[in-house]
Amino acid sequence: MANTMALQGFLPDPVLRPKECLEALIQRIAVTDKEGFFMWPVDERITPGYHAVVKHPMCFSLMKTKLQKDAYSTWRDYVADFELIISNAKLFNKPGSKVNRCALNLQRNMSKLLKQHEGEMRRAFQVLYPGAAAAADAAEAAAGIPMPQAMMSMPTVSAGAGTSEANSLDMVSSDRPGSPLRAGGSTLLPDAIKAEPAILSGLGMGISMPMPPPGSVPLPPVPREPLCTYISDNEEE
Repeated sequence: MANTMALQGFLPDPVLRPKECLEALIQRIAVTDKEGFFMWPVDERITPGYHAVVKHPMCFSLMKTKLQKDAYSTWRDYVADFELIISNAKLFNKPGSKVNRCALNLQRNMSKLLKQHEGEMRRAFQVLYPGAAAAADAAEAAAGIPMPQAMMSMPTVSAGAGTSEANSLDMVSSDRPGSPLRAGGSTLLPDAIKAEPAILSGLGMGISMPMPPPGSVPLPPVPREPLCTYISDNEEE
């Protein structure tokens, strides 16, 4: 479900569906890996010696598994594994190689998306793991690290509130960042979006599209251009 929503261009609500929101952002970043180099664990039969060099392998599929097993309790834990994917790729693949160059392009896309949605992801962690998230946020505040502005404008969830309690909140409002859905990259739909599936027809050019859940956060479109310049084996050598 989270993967489908990410590909359709929006994130689940971070308070009503926090874990799906976190998973959807992993998927949204993963689809910018056009070659699929970083989606699955490296196979030693294909890449001999990899685990002798890379001591802490990481990939997007493993991140999804860790998320489902509650291995991440703070925003920083979550981001650290995104960064580990990039650092591993740079460590094992020489500068100028195809994988190294794709890792650099992925890093640029990843940085933009993580910065854009930091507020929503932090809020998701507050809902899922209020104690750990509050302690981490307090430590960052003490260190002078500012909170994202998007997070400041979101509804407050008490430290003891879980997803079941959050479901009773009315999360659809015009001041929620990302509440409206962009249609065709320009038209904003009304905030009163129903939770049940529905079809919108006749938006400008008679297109049809599925309704998002309440409070879903729009995502930028998938880049149309390839993330890396394709090079021949001779160029890599």
